[in-house]
Amino acid sequence: MMMSGSNSKRTYSTSKRSDHDKASHVVDYTRKTSFDSTSEDSSDDADYSERHSLSYIDEEEEGAASGLVKANDDSESESDDEDNLISQIVSQKSPTRITIKLHVTDKISSSWDSVLDHDTNILYVALPKKLTHEASKQSFLSLLEFAEEKLDCDGVVLCIRKDRPDRANLVKTFLFLGFSPLNPRSPLAPPSMQGQNDEHLFLIYNIED
Repeated sequence: MMMSGSNSKRTYSTSKRSDHDKASHVVDYTRKTSFDSTSEDSSDDADYSERHSLSYIDEEEEGAASGLVKANDDSESESDDEDNLISQIVSQKSPTRITIKLHVTDKISSSWDSVLDHDTNILYVALPKKLTHEASKQSFLSLLEFAEEKLDCDGVVLCIRKDRPDRANLVKTFLFLGFSPLNPRSPLAPPSMQGQNDEHLFLIYNIED
């Protein structure tokens, strides 16, 4: 997933997580005004009110982020900017498309195309075309943190193409992380993929209060 055109770029620090991977994160936020989708799992018929791109760097692996991000005297004001962005996303009435680039190390990263449905308060996530076992686990822990703590979602639905050669291993990984199968005819299945759900399987993660 590639994004073109940017207005500004900021770097932020987030708090440590205690119930998932217990890793501190650095957020590299870039606001985008145009969107170029190349994902097979993206939906063209949905009405997206805003397009955003956020990057997470996982510091747990080899201390990678410490060498990538410099200290910033304006961290408090930048944190306010990040909060403003999140507020804009969650306040939208129509579905919001978000691309999240998750860094496991300075060399390993993955981009996740997602749509936040404000009616169900669920984040629908399309799996990247290429994803290593290590990246899938570490990246999705960070994505779950973003969905729970930043967007305050009630759940995350993962959309996986059935013809992926690595499908079995990926499903095993996500089941281990707490996901469960979701019937494609469920009202929680992606509404924009109706008629195409035979090509996908869905896993849901329910976020408890």
